[in-house]
Amino acid sequence: MKKISYGFVKIRDGCIEISIRGQTNSNERFNLSRSYFPKEICEIIYSFAEKNHTKIGALAIISDNFDEKLAEYLWLNLDIVPHFVSIEDFEKLGEEDIIQKVRANFNEDHSDNIGTSFGRVNVHNFLVSLDKIKESSSENHVELLDKLSKEFKEKNLKVGFFNSTVSGGGVALMRHSLIRLSNLLNLDIGWYVVSGNEEVFKITKQKIHNVLHGLYHEEFRLTSKDIEYYSDWTNNNAESFEDLFKSLNVFVIDDPQPSGLIKHIKKVNPDAKIIYRSHTQLDTSLINDKCKVQHDTWNFIHDNLKEIDLFASHPIENFVPKNVNKDKVLFMPPTTDSFDGLNKNIDDNSTSYYFELFNEMLEKTGQKALNPSEEYFIQVARFDPAKGIFDLIKAYKSFFEKIKKINPDSIPNLIIAGNGAYDDPEGLMIYNQVLDKLNEEKYSQIKDYVKVAIVPFRDQLLNVLIRKSFVSLQLSHREGYEVKVTEALMKMKPVITYNSGGLPLQVKDNINGFVVENFNTDKVSEYMLTLYQNRELHKEMSENAINHYDKNISTIKNLINWLYLTTKISEDKDFRGKFKDINELIEEDSICIDAQSKVQA
Repeated sequence: MKKISYGFVKIRDGCIEISIRGQTNSNERFNLSRSYFPKEICEIIYSFAEKNHTKIGALAIISDNFDEKLAEYLWLNLDIVPHFVSIEDFEKLGEEDIIQKVRANFNEDHSDNIGTSFGRVNVHNFLVSLDKIKESSSENHVELLDKLSKEFKEKNLKVGFFNSTVSGGGVALMRHSLIRLSNLLNLDIGWYVVSGNEEVFKITKQKIHNVLHGLYHEEFRLTSKDIEYYSDWTNNNAESFEDLFKSLNVFVIDDPQPSGLIKHIKKVNPDAKIIYRSHTQLDTSLINDKCKVQHDTWNFIHDNLKEIDLFASHPIENFVPKNVNKDKVLFMPPTTDSFDGLNKNIDDNSTSYYFELFNEMLEKTGQKALNPSEEYFIQVARFDPAKGIFDLIKAYKSFFEKIKKINPDSIPNLIIAGNGAYDDPEGLMIYNQVLDKLNEEKYSQIKDYVKVAIVPFRDQLLNVLIRKSFVSLQLSHREGYEVKVTEALMKMKPVITYNSGGLPLQVKDNINGFVVENFNTDKVSEYMLTLYQNRELHKEMSENAINHYDKNISTIKNLINWLYLTTKISEDKDFRGKFKDINELIEEDSICIDAQSKVQA
């Protein structure tokens, strides 16, 4: 298998020097006959990697000036993370120290080593240029971004996002891309994570997140000891963040875990504006019932939210409990980034590497390797009790039994894969339960056809697995707005999903996939067989997938939304969400501004 290498590319005086360390240590110089173009440099690097039978993970670009186009080309075309190092620093540190410095940005499994400094997440600043991002966006979005960025800077705003994990799940992914774009625009926006605590994360995952989702076991009721643990943990985090709390104007609190910080923020910074961002599906039918444990659990969280200015919910009205002040509520979808590791195109060399990596992971756990040239179904999601993984296995077993009778020599596999999350202690337990289920006698026929993996935080690996799949599934029983569904559609994959939470907002039934009522695994199996046998329908839905997903969920639109909200609440004490969609609020405001301008004229 190809191994990862790290190194540098030095461009100076008409020469390019490439040096890597990894499975192979190699250094070569090439002469450039004219002023170089990024494509020419990348062709040299690609040939160099092929010659040395390695996958280059990251390169320092050694030059007098940071060449954005070259860095962008490395990332988008060769899947190489760029790092800029000046000639002066290179000469001061030396070759080996520079390579070690690049290598230090990655963990032993070659996933991003995402560090924090006093709780602030250190996001890799550059992958693509601001020009590239704007080129991919509508003229209206670009104009709004420029206008709001200017207002944000004029007001000298400082904004902080607070959540509980730097990796794993859609919130962290959105924050990474949001901060990268903010950095390109020189906006004072930071992302901060609360310190980890395994005991507290068990409480927040099992006794808060799962319960509010509608999942419940009697032992998952919050106890006075749980509340004491949570309060002590919150107090410790608040103490470490106290100076920061005093310096920020606007705070965004992601989900229940850090919600206890709100009281502390208001205590040291009474003028602070606070937005609570609810990313999960809240089962309000249970929360609103005073006899249910969900009611008590939500009230524990709601007590933390009394001083918020806005409640930003997923775009579904029944995700908002009735005791939330509706005037503060607005609706906002999650977003994804066209240029991050999950969505960009992956070159053939890197694609083969990621399949080799996936098979290595399977073989280490005693599973048979996947033949990437064969077709397979896939579900990408965390190993979580709400993700319907056991329904998926049941549906695939039914499909397997049918297709085996029809065409026993061509049976597609099923991949069940997803990241873990630092604030989710249940992932490994659910993963092991899935493997145990497949070891049961009644699943013996399908065991070798189902590939199960908790994958490292390597976005490109999930990208490749989805991109090369036949059909994507998402059988969550509870779901806010699983962005993996949209990411599959962006890759021209029909999606079979349950009619749960925000999923039917993304999949148009019988157009770019199928929407099935929860737990109806027979119908899921039927649709799997339909798409596998009817290639014309599969082709039609694949083409529809790319044309029927929400184009309004880009990173640039995400930043527009946050710039709009943070500038508005900082200048207008009467600003409210009005129980409206963020797009409605922005459109209404633009109309008002235009009308005022005409009156003044």
